[in-house]
Order: sequence, then C-alpha cells, then structure tokens
Amino acid sequence: MSLRNLFTVSLLVAALNMSAATLRKDGIAVDLSMTPVKDNDVEVRFTITNAETGAPITGLNPIAWVDRWTAAPTADSCKAKVKSFLGGSLQARPEADLNKYVILTLNRDGTVAVIDPLLGFGGSKLLALVILGGEGSDWTLTPDQQTLFVSVPALNEVVAVDTQTWKIARRVTVGRKPQRMALQPDAGYLWVATDEGVNVIDVAERRLMWSGLQPAGDRGLKPAPHDFAFSRDSRFAFVAGDDSVSVVDVRDPKQVKRVATAKSPVALAYSALSNAVYAAHQDGTVVVIDAASHEVRSRVATKAGLRTMGFSRDGRWGFLLNPVANAVNVLDSSTNEIVQSISIAGSPDKVSFTALYAYIRAAGSEEVSMIRLSTVEGGKEPAISRFPGGQIAPEYASGPAIPAAIVPAPEEGTVLVSNPADKTIYYYSEGMAAPMGSFQNYRREPLGVLAVNRNLRETRPGVYATTVRLAQGGRFDVPFVLDSPRMTQCFDYSVALPSDLQKKEDPKTVVKLERLFEPKTNAGAPMNVRVRLVGGNGQPLQNVQDLRVLTFTPGRHQTRAFAKPVGDGVYEATVVPPHAGVYYVFFESSSLGKTYRQLPHWVVTATENNS
Repeated sequence: MSLRNLFTVSLLVAALNMSAATLRKDGIAVDLSMTPVKDNDVEVRFTITNAETGAPITGLNPIAWVDRWTAAPTADSCKAKVKSFLGGSLQARPEADLNKYVILTLNRDGTVAVIDPLLGFGGSKLLALVILGGEGSDWTLTPDQQTLFVSVPALNEVVAVDTQTWKIARRVTVGRKPQRMALQPDAGYLWVATDEGVNVIDVAERRLMWSGLQPAGDRGLKPAPHDFAFSRDSRFAFVAGDDSVSVVDVRDPKQVKRVATAKSPVALAYSALSNAVYAAHQDGTVVVIDAASHEVRSRVATKAGLRTMGFSRDGRWGFLLNPVANAVNVLDSSTNEIVQSISIAGSPDKVSFTALYAYIRAAGSEEVSMIRLSTVEGGKEPAISRFPGGQIAPEYASGPAIPAAIVPAPEEGTVLVSNPADKTIYYYSEGMAAPMGSFQNYRREPLGVLAVNRNLRETRPGVYATTVRLAQGGRFDVPFVLDSPRMTQCFDYSVALPSDLQKKEDPKTVVKLERLFEPKTNAGAPMNVRVRLVGGNGQPLQNVQDLRVLTFTPGRHQTRAFAKPVGDGVYEATVVPPHAGVYYVFFESSSLGKTYRQLPHWVVTATENNS
C-alpha cells in the first residue's frame, strides 16, 4: 500500500483508556503490546487474528508510530495525527516511526554513512557518520538489526556499532588483519578470518571467544582466503583453507574433520534444500559436502576462473560467477548438475537475490543483469533483463571490495545498488527499465550497501513487530493503520523501562530547552541564537560543550555551528540567514543523549531589510 493511498483510509477510533490495547472490527482482532527487551529498547508488537477463531492473519502491511501521549484522541485528532506523520512534517514528528528504513554504506574513507532515504534535514539525508578509525573490509548485521559488526584490518579489530544510537559500542581486538566475516544462523557467534587464522566473537557479549583457530591444510601463517558456511542448526562451521574445507564443532571450536577439496577454494555456500555445503575453487571445481555426514557427495567441473557463489533463497539454484570466462553457471542443488551457462560481459563478480530474480553485477559494466529464477531450469532459455546500475563501471573505483554491492530493500521486489565508481546508491524496483531514484553518498566511495529495516515485519504468522529505542518510559499514543480491511486506531499504552528510575535521579536525562531569541530577523544580518538548557531538577545545565545548532531552509541553505556556554545554562551561536524565507532551527547534544528529533525546534522568519 502506497503512502499516498493512506490519506484516504477510513477511521475507526474507540473510546480510549489505559487498557485500550485491543481493536476488534469486521471480524478482525488487533492486539498491541510494548515489551522492554534491553535498556531502552522496546519491542512493539501487533498480533492480528480472526476475532472468532483466533487464527493468525498473514501477509498484511500495517503501519504505526509511537508518540508521547498528550490527550485522549478523538476521531478527528487521530486522523490529523496520521496525516501529519505520513506527510513527514517537521512540525509533527513521532518519538518512533515504525515504517521506515535507513541505508548504510561502508566507505573507503573508514566511515559508515547512515542515510535516510525519505526525510533529511536541510536537504541532507545524512543522518549520521560512524568513524571507524580505519578502512572497513567486511560487515554484517545481526538478525535483530541492533548491532552492525565491521572488520577493520589496519586496527586488528572488529568494531560493534549500535544501530539505534549510531555509536561504537565495542571494539574487539582479534588476529592480524581481519577481513571476511560470517554470522552463524542462530546469530550466536561471529566468525572472522584473519591472517593468523580464524577468530570467533560472542555476538551477545560482543567479546572474543576464541582466537587463532588454524584449519588444517593451511601452510604456516600465510594469508588464507578463508570463507565460511554453517549447518542449518549452527552445530558445525565449515571453513575454507588453502586446499581443503575444515569442519569445526561450534560447541567446542576445534576441527573435527578435514575434507580435502582442491587448490584455492574461493567461496563456500550452504543450500538448505540439499543440506550440503558447496566449495567453489579457482580451477573451476565445485565440491559438494554433505552437511550431516561431512563426506564428499560429488564434484562438479566448470571452467577455471571461479570467483564467487550464492544460492537463491529457497536453496535450489546456485549461481557460480566466473569473471575470467565472462560466464555465470547455474547449479541445480537437487541434482548437483550445471543446468545453465550464461554469458555476462564485463567480468561478473557479485550476485544477490530477491524472491524472483538473481542480480548479477559485472565489474566492467555499469549495467546490472537480472535473471528470472523461474526460467533457469535445464532446457529453457533463461529470461535476462538489464538496467543501468550507475553511470560508470565499478572497475573504475579504487579497488575491489568484499561486501555485497546489491541488496534487497525492505519493500518486496526492490533492491539497492551501490556503485563505488560514481559514489552513488541506486534504488530499483523490479519491472522498471531504470532505477527509480538515487541517493548521494556525499563524495564517499561505497564498498557495500545495507538496509536497516525499522518497518513492522511479520516475525511469525499474524505477528507484526519491530524494536525501537525510547528516550524514557511513560504513556504513549500509538496510531495504527491497516489498509485491508481498512481501519485506524490510536492505541493508548503505558510502558515502564528499567532505566526510568535512574533517569529520574539524573537531572541530565531530562532536558528542557528554553528559547531566548526572537523568531524574526533580517536576511543577511547576524542572528544571535540563544537558548537555556535546564535539567529535570530545574537547575541550569552548565558547560555542555557539544550543543550543536542546525539552521536551514529546505533545499536552499543549511548551517551547523556549536553554541558556546555563556553562563547560567545559557548557550549562544551566531548564524546569518543569507536570504529571506522561513528557517528551521534544531538542536542536538551527544553528551546529553539528545538528537535533533528529541529536542524542541523553532521556526524563524527572515525578511528583507528595507530600512
């Protein structure tokens, strides 16, 4: 359902009270729960069932927001609030938007950029920039999307980034030059390949569990092209060495078997359909290893030059990319035979999947090839279409990269394509002849792209949930909209967080911002932006050194400056509106834990000085 269509939804608002967490209409029941999971993280969950039978209703696309409660809503006020949130108004922003995602780019300059594809401040969609301290090599996102791990070879570290605050939560020292990483299916451990072997990180604790695991077959401590695959139950890890695949018992990480394969395995991939691990080698050999018995089932021969491999979501089709032969071989995991050999010009080097298509990037071409999965069975001519994935071929970037260059976007049938050569991210929807839009990466070369999904997702049949971070607990207004059947409800819900007591004791956690400047000024003249910071105990907050002021008029001008403390909790900064118009003035402070969205903002009108 498109956002514009939501403006026409019909409204149903019941009399609300503190226990009004259930909506029943037209035979459907919607139950809301908000459950603290960790610190200030809260799982917001809507359970949608048949009101008569209790059977879950699947395949829906609900949207919702979490806002601070101010007064009992009426039908009209609920409708107005939904409309304002859908419109992305700067004047009306919820505490948590459950219908958005952000784009991440891992950049050559040692940063992770966080981009809001829908709404930005002052024309900029750059929400945050994480400084890693060195160029990242590989990255992975935990299934709950709360932690991003990045390997930084120059620092011998894996950096854990909190995706709610976009701050570095932990730096884990590992072996020399960590590069490729893989998260096992149960997300218990993160496996890291280094020049000294394999390191294993406990994901929940964000700490090193084991280091220096050296699979047999590696000669000395030379850099080995380690890659990883895992059994479905996360019991065994499969690690590629220099001429073999080691089977490692995850419970007590030690090698339990060495499977001789061929020289220089370049990629491992697991197929759930066949319950087998596939090891691709530079010489064109693909070795199929039974994930249960750890025995070799078969060997498949292709041309030399294989570089990477990936399986479709259902585990049926394995795509083997050969940039040397400009070919993509398709392996059927039900028979372990090659059923297609497809010519792709320009050195195909990366593959990604949606439910319907395989997306192939070629280093020497700006075009992305799409292969419809339903047409790759043997004896058929596969359906291939192409679209421009940028203006410059990726090979003109400054070097190769491990992370995926094409990833699915949260909307089904859409992908994000990162082009390192033209420093841009493209948004493509299946069925279109060209990308629907693009996002600048602010002159940074993206090594890869990811999407962090804040949308409500169907986590199990009939249950739609996501996790948000709230500034503090309390009473909330939760507008909820469903398109089929059409209904809207503003739920009234209270939730207490474990940190609420501590926050009441700490005056810095409750911040009041008082305006001490006039909302009118002259264009081209200096304007003294003065505010006072007051804590929850009513006392002024002194010596805050990072109170930043963002002043902008949408699409034309933006200025950022730090406000200096001048005493008694008063801070000031001088800005010059360059032309007549309406300007927004926002404030943030990292030390106070307050973002632009969490502190008050004001509107200033600049007029021409005709005196």
